[in-house]
Amino acid sequence: MFDEKDAYYDKKLAKKLAGFKIIIPYPILYLTLRTKFVKNKFALLDFKKFLKSDNIKYLNDKLYRDEVLERSFESSLKKKRHISVVGWLLRLIIDASKNKTDCLFTVNLRDFIDITRPVEILDIRPNIKS
Repeated sequence: MFDEKDAYYDKKLAKKLAGFKIIIPYPILYLTLRTKFVKNKFALLDFKKFLKSDNIKYLNDKLYRDEVLERSFESSLKKKRHISVVGWLLRLIIDASKNKTDCLFTVNLRDFIDITRPVEILDIRPNIKS
């Protein structure tokens, strides 16, 4: 979303998210800072600036690791609902009342359509209305 070559690129994304307190679990950083992305100096600089914003909070996922791994295997193998480890992590973060999650920004609305806790789910792809 910070890389011009990305289908989800949005030049104004950082500004759109500035009014929100953003929780970033570390696995999101692993997904984002992949080899292709870190080779793009301008996108990397923009993302680094975004991550240093006052509204960003990093979440240690250690407490969730075993459970999200098991849930991902179980849902994919037994229930035929293919939910990634990161997908389960985000679900558990939303469910944990201590995180006070009011909104989830995603490019995969359908992955979270069944969340029962009242949380707004917004598609952050450019030109998409949620």
